[in-house]
Amino acid sequence: MRSICRPSLLLALLLLCFLSLNTVGASSFASIFRFRHFGRHSKPTSRRLYHSNPNPDPDLDDLEDSITTEEIDQVLNELIASDGGLVLNPYVPSRRWLYQQWSDSVLAQSVPRAAWNMWGTAFLCVLLRLILYGELDFAQMPGAMKTSPPLYMPVLLEICQCVNVIWKSMSTLTTFLLLFFVSQSFSFWRSIHEVARGIQGHIDDLHLLLVTHVSRRRGPGSYSVDAELFLQDLTSKLRAYHICVWATHARRFRILLTDKGISRMVAKGILTINEKEALDRQLGVPRDQKHYILLEWILFNCKEARRRRIVDGGGGMEQAILSKFCALRDCSAQMKAKISTRMPLPYIHLVQILLDLFLTMAPLAQFSELGIFTVLSSGVLTLFYSALFSLATIFLDPFDNEGDFRDGYALMDLAVLVRESNLSSNLLLKAASILKWRDTARRR
Repeated sequence: MRSICRPSLLLALLLLCFLSLNTVGASSFASIFRFRHFGRHSKPTSRRLYHSNPNPDPDLDDLEDSITTEEIDQVLNELIASDGGLVLNPYVPSRRWLYQQWSDSVLAQSVPRAAWNMWGTAFLCVLLRLILYGELDFAQMPGAMKTSPPLYMPVLLEICQCVNVIWKSMSTLTTFLLLFFVSQSFSFWRSIHEVARGIQGHIDDLHLLLVTHVSRRRGPGSYSVDAELFLQDLTSKLRAYHICVWATHARRFRILLTDKGISRMVAKGILTINEKEALDRQLGVPRDQKHYILLEWILFNCKEARRRRIVDGGGGMEQAILSKFCALRDCSAQMKAKISTRMPLPYIHLVQILLDLFLTMAPLAQFSELGIFTVLSSGVLTLFYSALFSLATIFLDPFDNEGDFRDGYALMDLAVLVRESNLSSNLLLKAASILKWRDTARRR
């Protein structure tokens, strides 16, 4: 055994085997070497910075060739359905019920990574035991290993103890930074949800303002002919605007921006053929920005309706309408700005490297204290720390544009927002059609 366990050979074998088995450590070193913002080749220049998206949206021309009519109709049917739905998966505040949701949790997603790390840690513990003591008597408690000095390479045990000191110092920093990262990611998720609800709310506000200020017939107080046509056109264009906004920001709806998608929107009655032709003639406007054309049409129609006295009200009414349109445009623009600047690259890069290094060092650091129980400790640490990092990345992708996670978790069902807005507009349109303008005078 002494002739086989040569110090240099075994130490090299130990490091090589552990790094090859531990994919976390390998990915960490690879990402470090790919990070080219530092080094001797980074010379300060005065030229402009051009940031490229490592995960760009699918090209519309490529989607045009790959999508089918059935896929487009499936998306449109989700958006124009008559039922509401739930934006998020609900939960029951019960321990028993929550434990039954294991298959849809971030912990279940981290199990394969934890199992792989446990296998690598078990191999490391066996190798260290053979190198240090020349036997595999794991029945001894970890504390008993300190009573007898190692037979071979005692310096290796000292190295493990030094790594343990460094690892414990990193533990507090890693835990704090990871928890803070999750908190910041959840704040981003909340802001996206608020903006999404803001778009829906401003559309409902416009409906409420206009259905109560249009011209009406005498008697029962129903809409005039011009007012009814104006409101129907308003409802149709606002629905088309809402759909096109989410087709711009959510990749699952991006197929609606293609020529096939626009044609199917005409077939479903969301757009008219004249509106489609007018949009097609706007060649200078990108296809993912043409929803602003719809918004301008709606605002122009409201202006004309006021000029023709289809919409009543003085300067205060005009100011209220303009402020709602500006707020709607602002929320739509905020969505793109928030998604494109969700988290600076150096921040998430640092968290990833620190977490991987922490989990990679854990088996070597804990072996001197826990022995074979390091396998269990490595699995628990990897399970929960990786789950926290996965949870943060889910919060940073509320629309599942990255396509890395299954349906569920914290993903928002944007089709529900559109359906709720459609139901609300129809409800307000029907409710305001039976208003009686003489009720107040009779009560007096």
